[in-house]
Amino acid sequence: MSSVVRPSGPLPSGVYWVRRLVLVLVLVAVVALVWWYVPRPGSDDGGSPSSAGSARSQSQDTEPTQTFSASPDTPPESDGKGRSQPARDVPERPKPDKKRLAQPTGECEPAEVGIEVVVDNAEAGEGTSARLRLISEVEPACTLAITPDSLALRVTSGSDTVWTSQECPDSVLSRQLVVREGRSTAYTFDWDGKRSVVSCQGPGEVAAAGGYWFEAALVGADVEKAYFEVA
Repeated sequence: MSSVVRPSGPLPSGVYWVRRLVLVLVLVAVVALVWWYVPRPGSDDGGSPSSAGSARSQSQDTEPTQTFSASPDTPPESDGKGRSQPARDVPERPKPDKKRLAQPTGECEPAEVGIEVVVDNAEAGEGTSARLRLISEVEPACTLAITPDSLALRVTSGSDTVWTSQECPDSVLSRQLVVREGRSTAYTFDWDGKRSVVSCQGPGEVAAAGGYWFEAALVGADVEKAYFEVA
């Protein structure tokens, strides 16, 4: 069996220089490869992490955003985790219709109609106006016929009857009024400030200065009156 005989002793100096040169070349090659493949700051290489991060950042900045505006009267809703959600449109509630006035179902009973008398003070000889406020006390609405036969008016001073519609029936103007419960209906009468005469055949005397009562009553109902003065 043959054996390999290896030389012994120191090698020539040229061999050492060759080995050193090879080692230096290998190190230079390694450094060059590392320099070439390792990314550098400011590089425009699309494959580097910094370039990818920059691209993602630009993509996020240029992505269109959708905004929601809540109406002034509707606060943003919450999802139960402290985060607000866009407000949803809330339909408007229908406004309630105004209450319609009751319509008359028949004629008023005089005893079921209340009267409030309002009279202005007057100057002697100039007369005054009396306003009758009529309100139904039972029916929601009814029709009241005002005629000289259904409405009696009178002006008195103490026991003196100064004026009466019995002597001047034509002074009571006929009207068909709708009288409602809880809502007054007005009837106005103008007194000329003079005494009445039978059938109003002529002008009466001017009522003197003093205190007077104006009385009004529907036939079959109580008399209502109001005080006024003639200066």
